[in-house]
Amino acid sequence: MKNIIILLSLCFLINASADSAPSFTPMPKMVSSAETNSIDVSNLDEQQSKSVMDYLLAQKHIPYSFVEDGCYTQAHEIYQILQKYNIITGKAFILPNAGLLYPEALRSVVNPSFSGWRYHVAPFILVDGEVRVLDPTLGKEALSLKNWAKRQNKDSDNAEVEFILRQGSYMFHDSSYQPQDSGIERLQDLVRLRAELGENEFWWQFEQGWI
Repeated sequence: MKNIIILLSLCFLINASADSAPSFTPMPKMVSSAETNSIDVSNLDEQQSKSVMDYLLAQKHIPYSFVEDGCYTQAHEIYQILQKYNIITGKAFILPNAGLLYPEALRSVVNPSFSGWRYHVAPFILVDGEVRVLDPTLGKEALSLKNWAKRQNKDSDNAEVEFILRQGSYMFHDSSYQPQDSGIERLQDLVRLRAELGENEFWWQFEQGWI
């Protein structure tokens, strides 16, 4: 009986550790600059932002490696997860004024036919009062808007991009759609089908609208 109790206790600790929250209580701060359009987000310090990023990187149910599409789904899932722990995020959208965004560091993991993103989105917070983007697809740390842009375009110093910062509940930059569900299950299904069908067949069916 004693062994059973010990085993159950260990199982509880393992499960609790796997889903443990960041160990701090962030302080929400109203952003009141023209840049952020008075969006209410949490203001953290550097160590707290690292704790948040470590926590997000450990969320294995979010397919960060599926980079060709679905950034809006991943961003909304992160927004909803952190909201449960009273960490308030906004959404940072980046749009190129010409051409496409291309994450050069991810070239080895994307389909060869991938030409780039028309836009990209990830949650943002404040770190010591400055906007930082939480994007596990592009880095392990909270990124400034400038560094976030650099990771999406090898010529970012010369490329013109537009940043649009919105409330975290909004799915897209150009609408007021606020879904209750992130749609992460759909993205997980795409990852599974990609592995089952292979690259060529998967993307052919995807482009046909069959999956």
